[in-house]
Amino acid sequence: MADPTDKIQLYREMLRLDPSSRIFEILAEELYASGEWEEAEMVCREGIRFHPDKMRPRVLLALTLMELGNTEQCERMLLDIYSEISNNSIIFKLLSDVASSANDPVRAGGFSRIHEAFESIETPREERTEERPKAATQARPITREQFELILSKLAERVEARLAAPATLPDIFSKTERDFLKKTVLAELEAVS
Repeated sequence: MADPTDKIQLYREMLRLDPSSRIFEILAEELYASGEWEEAEMVCREGIRFHPDKMRPRVLLALTLMELGNTEQCERMLLDIYSEISNNSIIFKLLSDVASSANDPVRAGGFSRIHEAFESIETPREERTEERPKAATQARPITREQFELILSKLAERVEARLAAPATLPDIFSKTERDFLKKTVLAELEAVS
């Protein structure tokens, strides 16, 4: 196994040669894992300037800020990320439908529960928009403590993924990918 400092040095050099490279994510993860939080923060911030829509480095930046004791900024970042996920929580409903069509009731139920959880969270009145009305049969909103627990579990999952091997698992089965492709193409044709 390669020495982590050798990998970090290699990633630093790659990023020096191409500051807009997506290698910044891997470098930031290695720095975070090595406890080099100040540099991890700097690498994340610089990389996010080039790739502002990438969520993973923003979560890593939030974790790094937490390690550095900047809990206020960490919370703001996590709440922004949460807002993005919440505004697009329909994806979990669609994933549930995909899993159901692939005869995978366990995954379908899991995605459905995530969707229902997002739909049950009370959105502060000033953040509500016409595009996202409250559900007619809304469950009891979660408390701040429950929300903090969700964020804590999310952070644990991210940290576990950072410690995991670099191989990326397939998120969707071939059947699910085919179904999503067919659905997206059908929607695009309907719009055209």
